[in-house]
Amino acid sequence: MRIALKILFVLSLGLFASARSVAQSPTEVEEYILDAFKKINYLRDRPSEKATDTLKILNKQLLRYLLKAGKNNELLLTSEMKRVSVEDQMNILTSEDGKVRIFNWDTETGAAINYFDAIVLFRVNDTTIATAVLNDVSKKPDGSGEERNGEWYTKLNTVTNKSGRVYYLFSSKAMYSIKSKEFFLDAYTIYGGKLNPAPLFINRNTTLYSLSVACVSTLTNDVNPEIRVTGDKQRILAPIINKIDEYPTGKYAVYVFDGNNYVFDKNAH
Repeated sequence: MRIALKILFVLSLGLFASARSVAQSPTEVEEYILDAFKKINYLRDRPSEKATDTLKILNKQLLRYLLKAGKNNELLLTSEMKRVSVEDQMNILTSEDGKVRIFNWDTETGAAINYFDAIVLFRVNDTTIATAVLNDVSKKPDGSGEERNGEWYTKLNTVTNKSGRVYYLFSSKAMYSIKSKEFFLDAYTIYGGKLNPAPLFINRNTTLYSLSVACVSTLTNDVNPEIRVTGDKQRILAPIINKIDEYPTGKYAVYVFDGNNYVFDKNAH
């Protein structure tokens, strides 16, 4: 066991080192990801303290590789990459205008808790595609001894305001235990060469960059606890949670798009 782990650890070190400075083709990137997941899944199925440490290294290398491979890589932003878009391990989401793409995966470093890494590619202009980290579970929040859970990204919506500025709405969820979950809707826009958080939501005169709902959710719940953007992009439905048992009530806080912002509608449920 120790020998196998040692060999795997040595092999893993070569993954990131072998990345070339020239643009990687989607096929080359898929091969790298599949190789990384093969090693990650091998260690996941053989839990030990040593395996967990090596898993963290492998995921860190995968994150760094994708950040590097995605820069100015037109094909990596637009190709389907069906071989690695596996629902229960890696999720690849692309915006409707083709300018933003999320790579999101389960690091397999948790037992009862899920930990997710994520990076994003985004088009700055006609010649520049940049990358950035969304989740890095190896980064610990300030003042906390616990690692980040990260979020599993589920949808990527696009909305344009009256002046033509495009906003990207990232839907995601964090899973803190089998039942305890938190759902998010984050707004971003591209300017100044960066993907920037955007103050798109207004709730009772307070401007927000993000909406979130924490609740208890099980497979037997009848109510979908996710924050939803309607198909026409004109409304956002955020579940209202019972303060006593923390389950969704079946009612929603509704935000209506006024052409510039999503504004809380106190009369809608």
